[in-house]
Amino acid sequence: MVTMNYTANITREGKNWLATVTNLDGVSTWAPNFRRLDFYVREAIVLAEDLLDGAENTLEITWRMTDASPDVAVGK
Repeated sequence: MVTMNYTANITREGKNWLATVTNLDGVSTWAPNFRRLDFYVREAIVLAEDLLDGAENTLEITWRMTDASPDVAVGK
């Protein structure tokens, strides 16, 4: 199985986590916590790339925090 690599920039807006996949035009999503964000980003990539069901598990994502405030770093 081939591993596909993607990069997602993460920011916080209030209590929400937002992500934009930098190497796919128009792919972004949000979630109330990072665990859900990971799930939603993987789902969005699979839909955008028209991948097979279950491909979420083969994706390698590099996460980049673009808002480096101390509260974000500790997940507040």
